[in-house]
Amino acid sequence: MTVERFREEFPRARWSDERRSWFVPGKTAARRIDRWLAREAELQAIHGDSKGRDAFAFDPISSPYLEIANDLRIRTPYSKTVLRELHEVPIDALARSAGDEDFAANHARISGSSSCFMSA
Repeated sequence: MTVERFREEFPRARWSDERRSWFVPGKTAARRIDRWLAREAELQAIHGDSKGRDAFAFDPISSPYLEIANDLRIRTPYSKTVLRELHEVPIDALARSAGDEDFAANHARISGSSSCFMSA
């Protein structure tokens, strides 16, 4: 994601020094930002799979937990019950507990507001 593309998509966005984040005005700001972030992620992920396969072919990872077939399979020593419990924990709660405030701020949305803040 580049600031230039962000500014092209959101010309009314303003930087807030106090919050250290972008302010995007409008009732649908959070939805527009979410759609834009999804498009940006797609642009970056276009060749991600082939890059990963090339990297693995060049320098394979040897691990008893990694299995390469038609797709990548990761085995874990944890039980299915533990994995199910972990999957139920909201990702922003994990980020906050790990002390990653920027991650949590990037995923926080102000519901019912007529604007949205997005951390850089």
